[in-house]
Amino acid sequence: MISMSNVLVNVQIYNMKLNHAKIQNFQQNIEGWKLVSESNIGKMLTFS
Repeated sequence: MISMSNVLVNVQIYNMKLNHAKIQNFQQNIEGWKLVSESNIGKMLTFS
């Protein structure tokens, strides 16, 4: 029989992994946005 405490620990570990994945994804989105905005600024400067 699975004890309740084991279930709670597994849920907490799962939530931690999920949050970590969300944070990594968020950081990747920021890096991607920086690259896009930098290249757009570069284009504007070369065309001006």
